[in-house]
Amino acid sequence: MARSRSRKGLAVLCLVLVPIAGRGQSLPDTLELAYDDGEPVDTLYLGDASLFAMRFSPPAFPVRLLAAKYFLRDTSHGTSFRLSVHEDNSGEPANVLYGPVAVTGGVLGWNELDLRPYNWILERDFHLVFGLDGKSILELGAEDRAPLSGRASLGDCCGWWRASVDLLIRAKIELLPAGLRSGCGAEPPTEFRISAFPNPSNGCISFRIISPEAGWALVVYTVDGRLLRRWDQTGAEGLSRVVFWDGTDLRGREVASGTYLARLVSHGRVLASCKFVVLR
Repeated sequence: MARSRSRKGLAVLCLVLVPIAGRGQSLPDTLELAYDDGEPVDTLYLGDASLFAMRFSPPAFPVRLLAAKYFLRDTSHGTSFRLSVHEDNSGEPANVLYGPVAVTGGVLGWNELDLRPYNWILERDFHLVFGLDGKSILELGAEDRAPLSGRASLGDCCGWWRASVDLLIRAKIELLPAGLRSGCGAEPPTEFRISAFPNPSNGCISFRIISPEAGWALVVYTVDGRLLRRWDQTGAEGLSRVVFWDGTDLRGREVASGTYLARLVSHGRVLASCKFVVLR
C-alpha cells in the first residue's frame, strides 16, 4: 500500500505545463508533458508489488517517447524500480505496451531516464507505470494542492485506484509525421511476426507482435500442446504492440522453467509462432 507524508506550505497554483499551439502557431517537435508545478509537498512510499502511474495526453499523434522524468524526495531506502508503458482505459492503466525496463541509480530531486534507444512509438494516451522490484522502497515526490489533474493512479495485484495527489512524473515526447505506426517505423507491416523476450529475474515474458491486420489472438502453449494463456486483439485495424505475460496459467499458477510455444492465430490459422524459454 502507498503511504504519504505531507509537509504543508504556501498554496501555489498547480499549472498544467503541456505546450498547446495557439491560432496560427505550429507545435514544436519536442515537448515535455507535465501536470505538476514542480514543488512536491508529499512523499509517496511504495513497497514491494506496488505500482504508481501518471497518464499523459499528447496534443497530437503519433509520438516517440524520448524520456521519463521523476522526482525523488529521499534515496536512503533505494532508488531502483521497473518502468513500463501502458495503454489507457478510461483513465486507468491497461495493457502493457512496452517494458518493463529495470531502472537504477536515482538521485535526490529530478531524474531523467533516456528512453530514445527503445524507439517507443505511441498513438494514443498512455501511462508511465513505476513498478517496485523488491529491492527498494521508492520515495517519490507528489503534490496535493488544488487543482489536481486526476491523472495519477496507484495499483497492486488486485487493480488500480485513483490517487488523491499529482505525482511528479513527466514525459518528454517527439511529435512524429502522421502515418507512422507503433513499432513499425515509417512503413506499415506486411506480414505477421512474433518475438519473445524473457526476463531472467522473474519468469515474465514480453511478446513483441507485428501485424498487418486485426482479428488475431496470441496463445501460449506447453510444448505438448496444453493451453496456458490467451489474449485476443481488439480494434478495427491491425496493430503492432507488446503483450506482457506474468508467467502464470489460466488458473493463476506460475509455470515452471522450460521451453514453451507462442502462436498468433486467426480463425483456426496459425499466422506466426515462436519458441521461448521461461527462466526462474
